[in-house]
Amino acid sequence: MRGHIRPRGKNSWAVIVRIQDPLTGKTKPKWHTVRGSYKDAEKELTRILREIDTNIYVEPKKTTLSEYLRKWLKRQERNLAPNTLRGYRTNLEKHVIPYIGEVPLSKLKPAHVDDLFHETLAGTDLSNKTLLYVFRTLHKALEDAVKREEIFRNPAANVERPKPEDVEIRVLENPEEIGILVQALGDSILLLPGMVMLSTGLRRGEALGLRWRDVDLDKRIMRVSKQLQLVPQTRKLELTQVKTKSSKRPLQISKLTAQLLKIREMEQNEERRLVGSGWSNKDGLVFTWPDGSRINPSWFTKEFHGKVCNTLLKGLTPHGLRHSLATLLLANNQNMKLVQEQLRHSNISITSDTYSHLLPAMQEQLANCIDSCMERFMETILDMKKSVALAKSVSN
Repeated sequence: MRGHIRPRGKNSWAVIVRIQDPLTGKTKPKWHTVRGSYKDAEKELTRILREIDTNIYVEPKKTTLSEYLRKWLKRQERNLAPNTLRGYRTNLEKHVIPYIGEVPLSKLKPAHVDDLFHETLAGTDLSNKTLLYVFRTLHKALEDAVKREEIFRNPAANVERPKPEDVEIRVLENPEEIGILVQALGDSILLLPGMVMLSTGLRRGEALGLRWRDVDLDKRIMRVSKQLQLVPQTRKLELTQVKTKSSKRPLQISKLTAQLLKIREMEQNEERRLVGSGWSNKDGLVFTWPDGSRINPSWFTKEFHGKVCNTLLKGLTPHGLRHSLATLLLANNQNMKLVQEQLRHSNISITSDTYSHLLPAMQEQLANCIDSCMERFMETILDMKKSVALAKSVSN
């Protein structure tokens, strides 16, 4: 007999099947508990036998979802950037494990995941964008469990994903607003890195992790290979690799950007002279505190917010400077492909999707351009049509 059913208690059944041990080749019994009617137990027996016959059966383990997720996070430490790992850990520890962490991994069903996102978490003050981020993290973790053959199907695969609301990012839209930003930052430690971020599209961590060895001021070339991040394991600011290969592409910088960096070079040389032996900048960072120490990216964002919150630029963030550059370039008819290269996106679809709200205005500009190119020929075309019409009227 390949499988049978035994009663275990009221509305509880033991479904017992025999499976082959891959090491010894011998068969051994495997028990599955089913709660419900005898008919439910029969359905479960049929399902298990079908999985055994088609070689997709995965022997259930007692590992809970929380145990699996924490082991999964540990494995990710060698592959993920610190900020990404921190985000994954927050997503799972705060928003998944407290609610469904005790469910055995082998018994996790789409219903558990669906209820978590569309009932439990939907009733909290989490934004839809955050819910989607949490969902993607859980989906990725469970997909890895499938690859490791710890489960056969991903329970999150067929669950409807949270839909993020459209959030309008505050950007600088014209030179006048750039002037307001310069006045807001004043002669603070934020001014030069902020303006370099605006003129290059560097991310916050990339700007604060920029090294002099990455910059050729004569050729006006910048190579972004590092970013400054707070590493969770050490709780220290460390230089880590940038996210993707596309982020490392050489970047041609403008003359203005080169001038800003030359000003910073002179400023830093003076800081080094004044501090003397207390100077500490072993990595050769471009943007540092006056004593050469690293600038915490989180502090940078908080201080930036404080500078602009009482101006017309309220809502602008350091990352908004990157979006501002793209907005200004596209509004001035720059090619989408060139903007992609400037932002170092891995493909143009990311750029076009991110700035799709600018496309209607760009299309109107394109239509106006077509008009201006063809306008001088319209009179000739109309004269030709008038002649044809006149000729037809005479012949009739």
